[in-house]
This record gives sequence, structure tokens and C-alpha cells, in this order.
Amino acid sequence: MVSDWIHDPNYSHGFLIPIITGYLIWLERKRLKQVNIAPSWWGVIVILFAGVIFLLGRTAGEYYSQRFSIIIMLYGFILAFLGTEAFKICFWPIAYLIFMIPLPYVIYNEIAFPLKLFATHIATACLQALGFPIYSSGNIIYLPHITLEVADACSGIRSLISILALGVILAKFTQDTWVKRILLVLLSIPIVIGANILRIIITGIFAVEDPVLAQGFFHEFTGEIVFAFGLILLFLVAFLLGKIGSKKQVYKEKSNNQEDNKAYVTSYTRYGFKEFLIQVLTIVLVITTFLLSFRVDTVKAIPLLKPLSEFPSKIDGFVQINSQTMDPTIIKVLGVSSYILRDYQDSSGFVINLYVGYYTEQKEGAMIHSPQHCLPGSGWLPIVDKVVYITLKNGRKIAVRKYILTKPGHKMVVFYWYQSRGRIIASDYKDRLYLIYDSIFRHRTDGSLVRVIAISNNIQEAEKKEIKFIRALEPILKRFLPS
Repeated sequence: MVSDWIHDPNYSHGFLIPIITGYLIWLERKRLKQVNIAPSWWGVIVILFAGVIFLLGRTAGEYYSQRFSIIIMLYGFILAFLGTEAFKICFWPIAYLIFMIPLPYVIYNEIAFPLKLFATHIATACLQALGFPIYSSGNIIYLPHITLEVADACSGIRSLISILALGVILAKFTQDTWVKRILLVLLSIPIVIGANILRIIITGIFAVEDPVLAQGFFHEFTGEIVFAFGLILLFLVAFLLGKIGSKKQVYKEKSNNQEDNKAYVTSYTRYGFKEFLIQVLTIVLVITTFLLSFRVDTVKAIPLLKPLSEFPSKIDGFVQINSQTMDPTIIKVLGVSSYILRDYQDSSGFVINLYVGYYTEQKEGAMIHSPQHCLPGSGWLPIVDKVVYITLKNGRKIAVRKYILTKPGHKMVVFYWYQSRGRIIASDYKDRLYLIYDSIFRHRTDGSLVRVIAISNNIQEAEKKEIKFIRALEPILKRFLPS
């Protein structure tokens, strides 16, 4: 996680979050000194739950659940060693730690891509209203002398995570009611989105005047200025909200705090066998979780039945016309053990792109990536996403995912599935569940992604030819991929 804070600009604020959490707990030190220390069995239950979440995440190679389980485990320790009163005091400071955990890429992409499209649409409309001759397609903006792609950094997702983390703290210290605190946090979202739309507009104006100004230092500098503008706007909103009914509400909250302090002065609990047992079980569960984490790593690396380099160059009337190699940095990100990326063409000139990526074992940093994470963008917009069933030559039906994307003048028809450990699976989430099951009971995490793509404006013709290709492909795959 620290590596993500260092290398991922979206989470460079992660270093500050534990410090802020520590400070928030320190502010409650007087109340914590006065709490009734009463170890609770809930601590054991919460620790057990956290351990299960951690081990499942470890098994599936899913970072977020492993990291999130640490927060749950902290709650368990507080319940087991201090009790429910301390838990109530520390609940929100510890919950703030969630801002230090990078989002799963699935969720990140689900947020970033719609934001990119929205920001592109609004920025284009504004530039057109200003009289600039531009148009957009998806997240691509077409200018007279340059084409701009609205990347994740311009979508607002990077600023959104940081500003939300700041907004929560700002709300706590500047607002005196929960309504105003929630309102301030919610208002930080349109502030960030609006600031990033402004950045795209400024970049577009610069690009029309001189394309060089839309790149490199000038583009990055514009981003910093706009981010600072967003911060100023957030502080201004916090100041104005804080002025609304502040005197009355502050008095009420101070009064409540005085009552709380009185309630904690005289409460104590005898430390007996039950409390000792709760704490011992808590420690045992943590140690057991740690030891089991090594157990789930003892999976077997399963090699291919035959090297993919021997994959046929002719498949039912389709002939291989080229073979592509991916950049080493992309291969490193994917973590794929072996792959082929080829174009096949039939007698009519129709071209199908085939990708087969195989993993001898899936683990953290080397997991199968869904095509839905990488295909959208560069002007491509998804219009169809559903599971379809293809009847093979032997009469057996298999479920595959049909994913169609569009951009002006083009349609991309995609069929893909996961062929892993003898199963053909069309669902991303079902594949992950089977991965967890097989890693525990079969000590295997090997798997492959099979993807077939055709670019054609005639969707029906493309689907027909791709299905014919898949029917011929499926028995060939069995000769290479382990069952």
C-alpha cells in the first residue's frame, strides 16, 4: 500500500491519513482516559470476520479487501481490549483510514470513465458556446490542429479522492451540526468536477492558440492551478456554511460534551477471567490468520499443455495474417505468463483479432484483467454488455460475454470469456469466486482470458463470423489450456 502512495498520484495523500487519524484520536484522549474498560466478546467476532475477509482477499489476490480488513481488525482490537465505549469514541477516526486505501480498479474505472465522458461533454459544450470550432466523441476532443484525450487525471477522480478526504476533516472542524458536515462533504464533489471541467476548457483554449500549450509543463501547471482553485472554493463554502446558525449550535454541542464528560468519570470494570479469555482469543485469531495467509499461498503453478507459440495459423477458413507483441511494461502490468495476440482473416477479407492470455498461477500483481477495464476510452463507448450462449459443434452450449463498443464510423464487436481450470465463465465476479474456491480446495489459480474482436459497421455480420470462429476455436483451446 505504501508503494501505491509513492507511485500512484491518485493516492499520494495516503501518507497523511494515518497521521490525521492519530491526531483525531489524540483529541479524544480525555474521554478515552475516562472510559469504562470492559473487554467485549464482540471484539472476538469482529477479529474473526476481519480474518476471513483478509484470507479471502489473499486467496483471490484482491488488495482492497486485504487492506480494508486491517481497519476491521483495529475495531476488533478496541472492542476486545477496551470495550464498546472506547469503540464508539474511536469509530469515526478509524473509519477515516478508508481514504488511505486505493480503490479496486473495477470500482475506480466505473467512477472514472463516466466522469471523463461527463467532463468532456460539458467542456465541449462550453467551448462551442465560446465560438471554438470543436466537437467530441466519447472522451476525445477534436480541435482544428490537435486531438485531446480526456484522461483519468482530467476526469476529476484524482482530485475527488483527495478533496473528499480533506472535506471530511474540514467538515469536522468547521461545522457544528451533522447536516452541515454532510452537506459540505457532498458539495466537495461538484466543486472537484467543476474545477476539472474548467481545466479541460482552459486546455482547449490554449490548444487552439498553440498546441504546445496543451501538453507537458503548461498542461501540468494548469492542473495545479485549477486544483488550488478547487481548494479555495471548498474553504470558502466551508466558511459560509459555518456562519449559518453557528452560535446556537456551538452552545448546544458544548453542552452535550459536558454531559458526556460527566458520564465517563466514575465507571470502572473488574478485570477477570472472562476479559482475559477474550483478549487471548483475539491474539490467537490474529496469529492464526497470519499463519493461514501462508497456507493460501501454497498453490501449484500449472504449465500449459502445449506452448501457445504452436497455436494453429489456420482456424476454419481463417488464416493468420500477423502476430503482435505487447510492450514489456504492459506485460509486467498484466502479469501474464504466456499469450498470443494475432489477426486472422477469411477469404472475404474479414479480420478477427484473437487474444489468449494464460496465467500459470494468479496472485497479487498477476491477475486476469477484464477487457472492460481497457477497451473503453480513446473515443470508444460501450453500448452492449450481456452474456450470450453459443452452441458448439458437439451440441454443448457455452456462456460468453458480448461487449460492443462504438465511436463515429466504427463498431467494435467483442466476445470474451475466462477459461480456467476446466470451466468456461462469462462473469468477472463468478470467475473470482471460483478462483477462491479452487485455491482453497484444489490449490490451483491458473487461468486464461480468451478475447475475440472484430471491427465492423455491420454488427450482425461480425457476430455471425465471430461465433463461427469461436466454434472452431474452442476444441483447439483444449489442446493448450489445462483442464
